[in-house]
Parts: sequence; C-alpha cells; structure tokens
Amino acid sequence: MPEAPASSTRSILITLCATVVLVMAGFGMIAPVLPLYARTLGMNTFMVGVLVSSFGLARMLFSLPAGHLSDRFGRRSLILWGPVILAAASIGFAFSRGMWSMIAFRFIQGVGSAFYTTAANTSLVDVSHQHNRARVIALYQASLLFGAGLGPAVGGLVADLISPQATFLVYAFLSALAALWAYFTIPETQPVASHTKAPEGEAEKTWHLFRDRNFLLVALVTFAVFFTRSGSRMTVIPLVGSVRLGLDGFQIGIALSLMSLFNLITLPWSGTAADRHGPKPVIVPSMATIGCALLLFTWSSGYAFFLVTSVILGIGSGIAGAAPAAYAAELAPSGRIASTVGLYRTIADAGWIAGPLLLGMITDQWGYDQALLTNAVLLICSGAFFGLWATSEPGSRK
Repeated sequence: MPEAPASSTRSILITLCATVVLVMAGFGMIAPVLPLYARTLGMNTFMVGVLVSSFGLARMLFSLPAGHLSDRFGRRSLILWGPVILAAASIGFAFSRGMWSMIAFRFIQGVGSAFYTTAANTSLVDVSHQHNRARVIALYQASLLFGAGLGPAVGGLVADLISPQATFLVYAFLSALAALWAYFTIPETQPVASHTKAPEGEAEKTWHLFRDRNFLLVALVTFAVFFTRSGSRMTVIPLVGSVRLGLDGFQIGIALSLMSLFNLITLPWSGTAADRHGPKPVIVPSMATIGCALLLFTWSSGYAFFLVTSVILGIGSGIAGAAPAAYAAELAPSGRIASTVGLYRTIADAGWIAGPLLLGMITDQWGYDQALLTNAVLLICSGAFFGLWATSEPGSRK
C-alpha cells in the first residue's frame, strides 16, 4: 500500500472530502424517502424506527472492530471496502419488498458505513495535530454535509418522479463511484511498520476510557447528537411534516437540505473557534440551540415556520461542529487512535439506534410533541453536564 508523506496532508484531506461527498449524497437522498416509503408498506412509527435503527445497530456493533482492523491492517482497505458493501446492500434494498429483508439490507449498509467512517475519521487524526484537528475534521464534516445537503431534495424528487426504489439504486451508484475514486487516489496514512498486532494489554487501554470522566462527558454529547439525527431529523420531523402539515417528499427534502446547508455554513467558523478557544464555548451553546429548535418544531403550523425551524436546527448542529470528535481524539491512549475512534463511534451509533426506537415508541403512545420534548431535554442536559464537569483542555495523548 502506498504511504502518505507528511507533505501530502492537504491532498489526503481533499481526497477524503471528495469521497465522503459521494457517499453522503447517496445517504442524504434516502433520508426523506425511507420513513415515508416504510409507512406505505404498512409499518407503524415504531417499525419505521426499527428500520432506521438497524443501520445504527450495525455501526454500533462494527465500529470498534473496524477500529481494531484499521490499527492492525491500516486505514486504506476499510475506506475501499466500506463503499463497496454500501453499494451492494443498497441494490439489495431496492429490490426488497418484505419488512425483514429491508431491515437486513439496511443493517448491511450500516456495516459498510462503520468500516468507511471509522477508517476515514482515523485518517483525519493521522494527518492532523492538536492545534488544527478541529479545523481538519470540520472541513471533512463540511464536505460530508455538502453531500448530505445535495441529497434530500434530489432524493425526494427522484422518489416523486420515478419511485422510492430508484433512490436506493442511485445510492448504490454513488457508493460504487466513491469506492472507485478511493482505489485510485487514497494512500495509507498509517506507517506500514505499525500494522502489527498490538502488544499484550494494549487493547484494554481503549476500554479504560470508560474510567475517564472527560471521555464519558464528550461521549454523552455525541450520543445526544446522533440520537437527534436518527430520532428527530430522520424519523419524527419528516413524519411531522407529512402527517401534521401534509407535505410531500420534495417539500420535506427541501427542509432537510436547509438543515444541512446551514450546518455546512456554520462549520468553518466552529472548527476555528474550537481550535482557538476550546470545546466548551462551541459545544454548550450548540446543544442548547438544537434543543430549542426541536421545541419550535412542536409549534409548527405551516411550511414557512417548518423551514425556518429547520434552519435554526442546522445552525445549532453546526456550532459544535468537529469539537466533540477532536476532543475525543486527544484522549486516545498511545497507539490506539483507531480503536479510540471506533469506541467513540460505537457510543455515537448507540445514540443512532436509541433515537428512532425510543422516539418512535413515544410518538405512538403520546404523540410527536412529547417525542421532540424528550429529545430536547437530552440535548440540553448533555451540553450542561459537559460545560460543568469536562476539562477545558484534555491534553495530549496518553
């Protein structure tokens, strides 16, 4: 595998950004389509949540193993195979008609996503340092959101003009294109000499992070963010637009695209602010802003208000930006970067799973407003806990 010299940091970042645009454009396309399509097949809100959560369950189960594989064999192979798995599973999903086969293929998509995401984020840590890491991760996240922002409106339009299944075939094409791009352009960022089995006891160092108050607090923040992405943004909010306001897939796609667009606009500032001033000044107000935006969705009475609230949610999501991930990376034990990233992503994906399941059950029992209120409380409390008890500067790697 080709090695990446230090001078190629910028080119590696550009290549990873281009790849994630392709992957996330496909992912974004299915965001407004998936819950509505599942409802047309007779699924209730809870089963829609199961379908959405199956993706996160796979990521939760495979993110930590992906981190170990990345430490053992390098980053490049996982960056290549992740999109290949995504493409194959998307084709399978497009031709599925049964609920359980759809859940199975959605789970396999999550496996591919775990491989790609863990390895790509670890590569970003490899090519950055403590004083620019938030900016590097923010640039990558901006590319991710650019791709995700392109997707929902296009996905809703494709679903309306052709069929919901067509969006998954486009997703497969874009994932395959990302794998091809990665094959020809992405080098290995971990030295070949370190592609060896970790010394005895080194793996346990990763689990010792559960004794680190700073890691637990930043993990709680990330859990809440991912809980919101899958629970409110991908499940409850599209259904509020469809059921309560009578919006079609294209209109909901526009709202989701606005969230991603304003998240993207906010990210460059947030990365610079986190590197200069530390994580607290960006993470705490971000959690409060997202929580307030979810409360505003409970008052939505028209499409214009729905769009404005989507903008506020996007801005709030962008304020924290890359700060939590950069903060967690600084807590990694020596030689366990990818494993730490994998553990961090595992906790994030636990939030991805819990969000639609819990909010789906609350919606079925008590309604949309109570689900959004629950999510808002989780966000605001996680931000407050981080602000009160997390160390401002986690320090260099142990």
